[in-house]
Amino acid sequence: MISTRRPRQSEAALSPVAVPHADAKPVPTQFIGVSDPRPTVVLDPVDSSQIIIGESTATVIGLRGCVFDPIADNIPRGGGADIASVKVYVDGEYVEGGDPPVSAFDDNAPSFWRQHPYQGQFVIPEVEIENR
Repeated sequence: MISTRRPRQSEAALSPVAVPHADAKPVPTQFIGVSDPRPTVVLDPVDSSQIIIGESTATVIGLRGCVFDPIADNIPRGGGADIASVKVYVDGEYVEGGDPPVSAFDDNAPSFWRQHPYQGQFVIPEVEIENR
């Protein structure tokens, strides 16, 4: 599993209701189709030449991937939505050294739904996994 981290900023509470018009009654969001956007991590394929199997560990050399985030797609770079780093977990345990910075790039041309198309790229030089 790979997790992502944004830089901390003041947390804003989101209201569980929406007001469709100034004079209208609040409507519970369960009827509006609220999304729950989360970053998505896509790892590049790992070739067997990148894996070194030792007596008690397996090491992956050059683990690469991309991070896509629907929130960062709509906030200008540096506006607080960029993903700062990723963490690598194997069987629920954090893998030391698996905390590289993420470089942000524009991903395709802007559109109505993606005002600032975001793609983050990362490289983890070496990930060591304990053999079990």
